Amino acid sequence: MTKGRWQHLDLQKPAPLPTDSRREHAVEDAAAAPSVPVPPVPETTLHPEIRRARALYELRQFEQCADCLTGALAVHPEIPGANKLLGMALGRLGFTTDAARSLRAALAETPEDPAVLGSLISAEIRAGLVPERRSVTATGELGEIMGAAAWIRGQQALREGRTAEAALAFQEAGELFASHSPPEVAPERVAAAYVGETVSHLAAGQLDAAQRGFSRLGARVRLPEATLRFARGLYELADALREVVPAERAAELAPLVDAVAAARLRLRFYEGTQPVEMYWENLP
Repeated sequence: MTKGRWQHLDLQKPAPLPTDSRREHAVEDAAAAPSVPVPPVPETTLHPEIRRARALYELRQFEQCADCLTGALAVHPEIPGANKLLGMALGRLGFTTDAARSLRAALAETPEDPAVLGSLISAEIRAGLVPERRSVTATGELGEIMGAAAWIRGQQALREGRTAEAALAFQEAGELFASHSPPEVAPERVAAAYVGETVSHLAAGQLDAAQRGFSRLGARVRLPEATLRFARGLYELADALREVVPAERAAELAPLVDAVAAARLRLRFYEGTQPVEMYWENLP
């Protein structure tokens, strides 16, 4: 088998969204609408500092909002709703590690709040963390974001050589993307999950499973021809690997495995008022 065979596979990369930065689209946010709806807080009577912080948030004064809440929590750490609003403000400012910490505390307060969970997962991904797997029913935007979390877990497992586990995580990501993503972005997301799943199956020596993924691919969403050509190439690669002794397969697959492991999923911080935005960099 000729080494580098995978390099001839053809897949058009999606048109990239505007490049992110440490400040989490702060310039874009400043140019947007003058006010931001704040996700509702269940408490009927709000603490005065929460009312003040919410007003600052709605005026897009995110830094002042975060300062207000940080000071209030230092004195009264049990203020209901403070951690959630602080996490949102920090996320909008681009301090996603700090946002994740506050949103984790908020989720402990209101574990059934899907908006908090969605924001938390997006902050963790933006911060370079691997979100834990949670047994919750995901729908809508939360389903999209949980698909991204599953993709990240699959990538981490692939990096660590847990290839069979990686394939399952990528498969979960594809199913979530297919079920919950808007039609206009579902093909790109499902294709990214398919590539990860199939490469993981190949690296695990699960050649039949790798080829079965191709048969499921078209049933999930309608994919562009370029993606289908790439998928057919992976199907043929699985056939070719049957003629290679297992000891030599790793060397043949190393470029593909390295490409998936090095790809980057970019996810905009989710705060409940905008669609879920994500795309991949450097994915074959």
